[in-house]
Amino acid sequence: MKAGLPMGFLRHFRAPRNVGRVEDADWEWERKSPWCQDTVRFSLRLKHGRLEALRFHAYGCGVAIAAASAATEWAKGKRPKAVLEARVAVLERLLGPLPERKRRCVAFVWEALVSGLKEREERA
Repeated sequence: MKAGLPMGFLRHFRAPRNVGRVEDADWEWERKSPWCQDTVRFSLRLKHGRLEALRFHAYGCGVAIAAASAATEWAKGKRPKAVLEARVAVLERLLGPLPERKRRCVAFVWEALVSGLKEREERA
């Protein structure tokens, strides 16, 4: 293990969870980072008002991939409203301390998740 890399980040980077597309998805969306080439695509399926399935595809840096993995793992099973009320600090805690220049990658993934959920809520 490289010195200085947080364990939460390493767990999600080495073995990302929830990679792929949800079959029979209720909603899908994609966002591109305004700062770099990172792109993330989410898909979800709701059951009884909860995120029964939430998966992603991410293209970009390791932090974006790890953040998308952590976000889907954390959000799965929750109501969309609970995710919308949470803050990016949730992901920052799950991943551990990262260099300041990489925190924007975490923020991008969080905003991508939240903006897609908001859009879905508005159209429902």
